[in-house]
Amino acid sequence: MPLRLEICLVLALTIVLASTIACSKGTSVAASGTVSPATTSGSPAATLAPHEAVPSDSAPIPHIDSKRAFQYTREVTAFGPRYMGSENHKKLERYIVDHLKGDQVEDDAFTAETVEGKFPVRNIIAKFPGTKDGIIVIMGHYDTVYSLRNSGFVGANDGGSSTAILLEFANQLRGGLRDKKRDGYSVWLVWTDGEEAVKTWSDTDSVMAPAISPKNGRKMAR
Repeated sequence: MPLRLEICLVLALTIVLASTIACSKGTSVAASGTVSPATTSGSPAATLAPHEAVPSDSAPIPHIDSKRAFQYTREVTAFGPRYMGSENHKKLERYIVDHLKGDQVEDDAFTAETVEGKFPVRNIIAKFPGTKDGIIVIMGHYDTVYSLRNSGFVGANDGGSSTAILLEFANQLRGGLRDKKRDGYSVWLVWTDGEEAVKTWSDTDSVMAPAISPKNGRKMAR
């Protein structure tokens, strides 16, 4: 995946998490002032109350731990190339699942038929139930480029960073309350597999990991 697209992905995921945190607080946006009745003396029809009039929220604001996210990236890339079917790929699967112990985790495993043969594919889904009716799905892939498997390519910014940021998102969504629903929409974090083309990017060789249906969790054809 091109660096520009990877950076856009990380930024998009960060924006989504920010909106998720806002939903979890269960608060509405308040106006920064109050409107006064219209006057006939030529003064403005509405005036704003002092900023102090808006109730403040003293609750701590969750934030991404960038140092921890970068450490995750270092640990992920330390496995080496992590293309489908490799031993390093299996090690990374265990690494991800180990970080999600105690969370609600589901597997979406299947066999992908590719231009280079059949490969086992495994999407890992961590679900964080919420009190609102709706699901936000945040996805990022964890496999590396199959065609670069013998080049030493470890995908720090392509598979590594997306894996790491999802792990950090899990830390924030978990919030130490594993047995309680979060105050907001449910959030599903999905580590997708088989995102990279096996040989050459095309309509028949790319993004093999199917989309996840928030309604029933089943695979949907792209």
